[in-house]
Amino acid sequence: MDAEELRPYLARFVTVTLDDGTEISGYIANPEDFRKENAEANQIRLVNGLQNSITEISRIIDIKAVNRQDTTEIPVIGESSDVVSRMKKKQSEDFDEKLDELFDKSLSDTLEVKLPNGKIIHSHSEDE
Repeated sequence: MDAEELRPYLARFVTVTLDDGTEISGYIANPEDFRKENAEANQIRLVNGLQNSITEISRIIDIKAVNRQDTTEIPVIGESSDVVSRMKKKQSEDFDEKLDELFDKSLSDTLEVKLPNGKIIHSHSEDE
């Protein structure tokens, strides 16, 4: 794509598709680079809220004006998602490790447990 083809979209909210299939949405933040006849801009800057994306014009394979509300998706992570199941598995593994460590220490002569606040508890008093 070249700078001439972007001119009709200067004041609109657009989604561009890049040569690797990714899509970027936003308003063109550098319209002055495209307004002149025979403009030779080689980059486009798209702004969407706090996101600011700069890409080469030569990488754009498609551009379309879109309704801004249709470009935002909030991911919802349910109980069955892979992320949640991995977190639960990790927590379970951590708990099992701590339990094994506590059991091993209980078999020794002295049991010493270090609490998260740094306090250490002994199974026998220090003066024995």
